[in-house]
Amino acid sequence: MASHEPSRRDVLRTGAALSGLATLGSLAGCAGLLNSENPGTGEDLTGVPESADAAAHADAAAVIDDDGTRSVVDAMLGVQAEKSWYSGPEDFEGMLSDFEAETGLDPDGVETVTPFFAWRSDSSYGSASREFYGMLFEADWDEDAVVDSLEDSYYDFEETDHADRPVYEPEYEHGNWIGVVADGEYVIGSEDAVKDAIDVEHGDEDAMDENLRTAYADARSGPVAFVGTVPTDQLPDTSGPDDEFDLTTLDDVETVAGAVYENGDNRGVETTFAAEDEDTAEDLASLLDGLFAFASDQAGDGALGSELDAVEVGQDGTDVVVSYEAAVAELVDVVEEAMASDSGGGRAVETPQVAFSFEYEATGDGTGTVAITHDGGDTVRQSELYVRGTGFADVSGVDMTAGGQWAGSTNRDLDDGPAVVAGDRVTLGVESDGELRVIYEASDGDTSATLAAWEGPDA
Repeated sequence: MASHEPSRRDVLRTGAALSGLATLGSLAGCAGLLNSENPGTGEDLTGVPESADAAAHADAAAVIDDDGTRSVVDAMLGVQAEKSWYSGPEDFEGMLSDFEAETGLDPDGVETVTPFFAWRSDSSYGSASREFYGMLFEADWDEDAVVDSLEDSYYDFEETDHADRPVYEPEYEHGNWIGVVADGEYVIGSEDAVKDAIDVEHGDEDAMDENLRTAYADARSGPVAFVGTVPTDQLPDTSGPDDEFDLTTLDDVETVAGAVYENGDNRGVETTFAAEDEDTAEDLASLLDGLFAFASDQAGDGALGSELDAVEVGQDGTDVVVSYEAAVAELVDVVEEAMASDSGGGRAVETPQVAFSFEYEATGDGTGTVAITHDGGDTVRQSELYVRGTGFADVSGVDMTAGGQWAGSTNRDLDDGPAVVAGDRVTLGVESDGELRVIYEASDGDTSATLAAWEGPDA
């Protein structure tokens, strides 16, 4: 691999590469329809830093090569393409072509993708920490080619180093850092995660907790595998219309691990919950049985409800194993129904699928600031995205002090107008008892939906 000379560039641009790699990582994690000769082992996670509470590992080549993956992704993108706000690829091949066109990198060069993160330490909206998250990836790409692909981006980068490895610091305060861990191995994420991953590689930081790596290795292997602790601080104590499901049972679950796998024409996922004792495992099996039965009733008589009925929950000592397997054709039906209907009812939904996170910081006198960040999902036109609610406050230095159209960053154009994408952010002044909603309103007036909501600490 060619070495990169720090003096060659003072400032870099990124974005296309990040979004493209995130797409491949999402496919690896979500589609799970893979066939691979390389089952997972605990060694898959030796590059993940100790501070991570959860991680996954995917054989990216298996994602790209598997016919089952292509069928399901084609179904997903086909439904998306029918929506008025969507402007992305319409099938799997189009997605790969877009990646190569935007980055100048051959997607076949990606070998592995390993996302990791810590859970939040507070009970604010969202479970994953914005202070510690990252994605390791191995790729058969020349380092200079990777650097060149970063020049067409959302925000600027300044080149520096950490542990004698090239590191790129975003000029945008909340942007992703980029690090070169070793030849052909890179990491993208928060500053601490990027630097810790480099330190793990060079022996200056411990790898992911051994108990988690052991749970990962002991669970069913597959080309996409995962492990983590349960974010119990982020969960309510009960769930269901009448609070009939006691979720505190999850407090005594030590690890959750599993994999997605290929079995002939079928694809499946198996997850193992490791409980502290057999009594807890028995309670957990009963809880999960009830939750899946409830979800099936809510889904109705369509393909989604039928497949939820097919989920099996079993107990083996202190382990509870949840398994699901289906033919690819059945999975295509489920995907098309789930994405094109509202709760299985058959009504077409024209609503972007977006994850937003909220960060509140008190400024005194019962007021504070809230930063709302687009964490991933669909691109939304600025003209169709609003923040509304109660308790807006006149706080200096924020983008918005009253409800209205999104007034934060917009790092992409859609139909010749500004649009909000992953990484974009808006700040608002609010009172501590305020309540906010991020709302999508289609320009034709036919669709309106709340995409995310937040309540202040005193609400």
